[in-house]
Amino acid sequence: MKRLKSVTENFGIKIISLLLGFIVWFNATTDDISIYSLTFKVKYTLPDLGDSLVIMSELPQNVKTSIKTSGKTYLRLRFSDRYIHKNIQNLRFGINEIKFSYEDIPVSLKDVEIFTINPQNVFINVDKKMHKKVPVKPGIVVVQDEALTVKNISVHPESVSITGPASVVGNIQYLSLEPAKVKKSTDTIVEAKLENSANSLFELQPPQTSFTLKLVYDSLQLDSTYLRTGIPNQRVKVIYYKPYNLTASSRMFRLKTSPIDSSGEVKFFKVSVDASPPIRVKAIDPEIITTE
Repeated sequence: MKRLKSVTENFGIKIISLLLGFIVWFNATTDDISIYSLTFKVKYTLPDLGDSLVIMSELPQNVKTSIKTSGKTYLRLRFSDRYIHKNIQNLRFGINEIKFSYEDIPVSLKDVEIFTINPQNVFINVDKKMHKKVPVKPGIVVVQDEALTVKNISVHPESVSITGPASVVGNIQYLSLEPAKVKKSTDTIVEAKLENSANSLFELQPPQTSFTLKLVYDSLQLDSTYLRTGIPNQRVKVIYYKPYNLTASSRMFRLKTSPIDSSGEVKFFKVSVDASPPIRVKAIDPEIITTE
C-alpha cells in the first residue's frame, strides 16, 4: 500500500513533468538538420488546344524531391498541402519539353536545400486532331440453339464518327463489336458493346458504346455422313447440322485421330472432327476406334 501510495502521490505533477520532458526532447531533436524525401502533387495549367491539337502523353501527377532541412520544417511540409503549379500554356505540335526546377518547388530556399527533383525533364507529345467516319463491324455471334445458324447480320448505326490524334485515328479502318450471344430464333435484336470502348485515345461523336444487331437466322437440318479415318477398314459416322440448301461433302470435314492407349498389338485412337461454318458437328460414332 505504501508503494502504491508513493506512485499515485502528486500524480498530476509527475505527468506534467513527463510531458515537459518530452517537449524539450522533441524540440531539441527536430532542430537537427537531416536529409528527407518529400513528394509534391502537380496541378497543371493546360492550354486550350481547341479542335486542332491533342495531348498524347500522360503528364506526371507527382514530383519527388530530396531535401535538407530541420525536422520541424520537414514535419510542417509533410503534413501540409503540397502542390506544384505548372503552367504549360505554350505547347506546340510535336515533342514539347517541360522542366521542373528548384523555383517550381513551393518551399522557402532559406529554410530548405533541394538536392534532387524527379522527374526533372518531361517530354509531351502533341498531335494534330483528326475527325474520321468509319464503319462498324459485328463481332462473333454465338448461337446457343444448335439447330440455328446466323444467315445475315446488320448493325445500327452502320458507321460512326471518331475524333482523336491523327497518328491513331488515321490507322483505324473500322470499329469492332464484342461477341454477342443468342439463345433462340425469336432473339433477332441484340445489343452489342464496342470492343475496347475504354480506349482513351479517341472518342465517338456523339458518344456511344452500344450498338444494335439485327439477325436473320437459317434453320439447320440434321444430317450424317461416313468418313474414312486413314486407318485401314475404319470409318466413323459423323452426325451434323447444316442449312437445308447446303450439300455437304467430305472436304468440309477435318478428321483427326490421335493415339490414346496401346495394349499389346491393339491400339486405341481418339477421333475428333471439325467442320467449316455453318456446318456444326453434333456427334461422332464411334469416338474411339481400334486397330491391330
